[in-house]
Amino acid sequence: MKRSAIITCVALLGLFASCYAIYVESQLTEMPGYVAACDFNAWFSCTKVFKSKYGHILSHWGLVEKGGDLDVGDGVLGLILNTGFFLYPILRFIPHREAIYHFVSCGACLFSLYFGSILAFVLKDFCIVCVTVYSCNLGHLYLSYQEKTEAAAKAAKRAAKGKKD
Repeated sequence: MKRSAIITCVALLGLFASCYAIYVESQLTEMPGYVAACDFNAWFSCTKVFKSKYGHILSHWGLVEKGGDLDVGDGVLGLILNTGFFLYPILRFIPHREAIYHFVSCGACLFSLYFGSILAFVLKDFCIVCVTVYSCNLGHLYLSYQEKTEAAAKAAKRAAKGKKD
């Protein structure tokens, strides 16, 4: 399977998980007592995570006003990120796109480490939706490294060919 197809599949899985997180959060707001399919018991609960202060990380960090228009849930941020990952194979005209993809993937993995630490040590919970997103981010890191390495090798080959001529 071509790497671009794998990137697209990983992005689609991330998009699905992000959309599900948005759906669950909206159901929690509209229907008190809603139990999501990702809630298995007290220690395996995605709604516990989505309802926590970490579920809206931008307002938790004080970057946006709590309850304001920009106080979006983490699922929305994941939707934006994974939309970019999904579009990556199509956007061939962007200069240094491989380096950008790798840089964003590194950042996404750092956030996954941060959120994973909160999940395990602060909330003491396991969220299958969250772990799916973390896994997708790790997959993108690996794929972006391959993309960046291949692009660098092609550039070196072009440079060497240019020097011969």
